[in-house]
Amino acid sequence: MFMAAFIALFQTNTKRILAYSSVSQMGYILMGTGCAAYMGLEGPMGFSGTMMHIFNHAFFKAGMFMMVGAVMPGPTAWSWENWAACSGNSR
Repeated sequence: MFMAAFIALFQTNTKRILAYSSVSQMGYILMGTGCAAYMGLEGPMGFSGTMMHIFNHAFFKAGMFMMVGAVMPGPTAWSWENWAACSGNSR
């Protein structure tokens, strides 16, 4: 979980940043599933929280991909260096 989030901090490719953040979130989802299984009779509450996190992550990640796809200047411009052209600060 923490390693994928840490690796995402140093990426310059937008697809890789989104992918590493998804890997990190999958770790939290697996941890939630394990805690729900450990809780016994209280487990359904933990499992419902895990399911809510799965749906929440799916919707916001799809929105992020759509936003990045709409803002990017070209189909091959996934590097952070190309974002400067979108903001008008290109050198």
